[in-house]
Amino acid sequence: MAGQWTSGSETTGPWFWELVEAGDTRAIVCVGDAAYDDRDYEKAEQWYQRAADNGDPEAMVRLAQVSRDTLRGDAKQAQELTEQCGRWSRRGGCRT
Repeated sequence: MAGQWTSGSETTGPWFWELVEAGDTRAIVCVGDAAYDDRDYEKAEQWYQRAADNGDPEAMVRLAQVSRDTLRGDAKQAQELTEQCGRWSRRGGCRT
């Protein structure tokens, strides 16, 4: 994980991975987004789950989306994550 990571036109440096390793959920979601864009849905799901487990509502939405888009997850889990983000959104916590 250390070093640089390149996906599309984005390149990260060691500072980015320090954020990921420190548990910065915005950085973790970015890694999930890159995996999703690369069509590595299993890896994207793992990253989104990591951020969602830390309470990130954006990650909850992305996790629901990857489950829906790949038909890998169950519809009930996707609905629960979407509703949970909706509750966060009403409190001003959801950035999506």
